[in-house]
Amino acid sequence: MKSCFKWLMIMGGILFFVGSCAKSSDDSSSSSSCTADTATTASGSITVGSVALAGTYTGACATTLVETFAAAGVYPSDTKSIKTSYIVTSSTSFSNEQYYYSDTTCSTQTMSIKGGKSDVAVGDASGSDYKVTWKSSSYKEVVNSDAAETWREATYSNSGTTVDLTQGCVKDGSGSGSEYKDLWNVTSTVFKNGSADKDDYPTSVGSTEYTKQ
Repeated sequence: MKSCFKWLMIMGGILFFVGSCAKSSDDSSSSSSCTADTATTASGSITVGSVALAGTYTGACATTLVETFAAAGVYPSDTKSIKTSYIVTSSTSFSNEQYYYSDTTCSTQTMSIKGGKSDVAVGDASGSDYKVTWKSSSYKEVVNSDAAETWREATYSNSGTTVDLTQGCVKDGSGSGSEYKDLWNVTSTVFKNGSADKDDYPTSVGSTEYTKQ
């Protein structure tokens, strides 16, 4: 039961992230030329207590229930594994990135969605965790398979927006600008966070660990 609850939480978080990107696209513009995706460059550090959060932090290649969720339409139908990364891009910004794969070893990427977060402010400690606020500032996405393209375009359509994606080409836009509250727990090698919310801080960080690369 705990495993299922954990995956339901992950599913909800990804759906929230995807839905937020679709909604923000109303105010964004896309270039008619094709720009290939590039890896996000890590830069700077964010001080959390006595620890400097810097570089890239990545979770394990997740496969549990992924194909079940894909069959239910929660993910693209060809998704067999997913991976999440957090990349610090300055002393006040980071990128939250989700990658989807058509194999169980996170090798063949079919889609990526990257959410830029700005105005990061670290507040008081809550036990071993720290209160953090940030704003949704940008997003970037790429689809690389027919299934991913169909699924992502349907996500936009369901939110009332018509988008024609081109495989291998970046679509980017502005974020919602909304501020979110979260909890972070940082060591020299591991980053953990909670379920960010616009109104209230989460009561604790999640169990998922993102390891410094």
